[in-house]
Amino acid sequence: MPDNKRSTLPSQVTTAAVAGALLSGLLLSFYPTFRSGFRAMQADPLDSRLINYILEHSYLWVAGDPLHQAFWSPPVFYPALNTAAYSETFLGTAPVYWVYRLVGVAPEMSYQWWLITLSALNFLVAYIFLRHALAVGVAGGTAGAWLIAFGSPRTQQLLHAQLIPVFFILIVLYGLRRILAEPEASGRWVAVFFACVTIQLYTSFYVAWFLIFGLCIGTLLAMASVAGRSRLAAVAREQYGALVGCSVLTVLLVAPMVLHYLEATRARGYRDFAEVSPMLIRSYSWLYMGPGNWLYGGLAELSPFAGLPMEHEHRLGVGLVTACAAALGLFSGRRNPGRAGRDCLSPAGLTGERPLPGHDHHRLRLYCGTWCHRMARAHRRRQRPDGNSETICLRV
Repeated sequence: MPDNKRSTLPSQVTTAAVAGALLSGLLLSFYPTFRSGFRAMQADPLDSRLINYILEHSYLWVAGDPLHQAFWSPPVFYPALNTAAYSETFLGTAPVYWVYRLVGVAPEMSYQWWLITLSALNFLVAYIFLRHALAVGVAGGTAGAWLIAFGSPRTQQLLHAQLIPVFFILIVLYGLRRILAEPEASGRWVAVFFACVTIQLYTSFYVAWFLIFGLCIGTLLAMASVAGRSRLAAVAREQYGALVGCSVLTVLLVAPMVLHYLEATRARGYRDFAEVSPMLIRSYSWLYMGPGNWLYGGLAELSPFAGLPMEHEHRLGVGLVTACAAALGLFSGRRNPGRAGRDCLSPAGLTGERPLPGHDHHRLRLYCGTWCHRMARAHRRRQRPDGNSETICLRV
């Protein structure tokens, strides 16, 4: 019996550590919601209501409500049709919301739990991805997953909930790794890859656009080297049928959404560049964390941050120490990328927003430091049956 306890202790400690990190991230990110007993809705009185309505419309559409029979034409902006194409559809993550509604949770609270669940899924999938795709240790996987799920750039976008879920992207990247590593036996991962790209398109076309753009850039870079072209050719040769079939199926599934958005564009027109330009990131947006951050809030009063238009759209920083630690990890591992990483202290700014009664709001900024262990390890060595080893690299 003592031997059994000792053998299971490491896994118990690991589980407790990962669960504790997840719980701490959820408590810090959704502190206003929990503290108010779910009476306060994060994080904006406008976008939160809009997204809650879209999710509720999708639920009523599935439930067969007479007023919501046409998914692309919810009962809003009468007599206009195709109004669902004026925004995101959230269909990729809406089933999470539907589950809460099916068990009797009110629409507003279902929206809150939907956000919390998406953040938890971000953490869990990121942890699995970092542990298995990048082969980092428990501490590094936990710290990296915490930064992905609960870092300041993520929690700053709670009012833009379509930008919160990134776990489909991580599954796409893991599927890509498996496809490239084992071209002859990766048919199911080809299906997973295309399925998650499709779901991401229906979750948030903003994030999906960057995903597809990044995949295209990565493909071009891979084709620039002999080894990259050889690996891509092996995948195309071994998985030709799966690639063609999944590509065609993806186009067929995404086509209705594209057609509806094009119809909305013809009816409403494109946005003027002058309307969009204030939201385009500047180079210094990557250093900005908002005026309420405990450590870096003072930067908001200095140039060039003081003149940022729509400053809340530019809060993309992770903190100077975290950014420097990441840069140091990349620099130090440039000649020996397979080497185990090193310890570094990585503070991540966290933001929670608590609406007060009426339309009076104040922001609560929380700061938390996490110990990132072995963050720079981004390669895993595989041993071929013939004795030759190959380095499988996945850069994020």
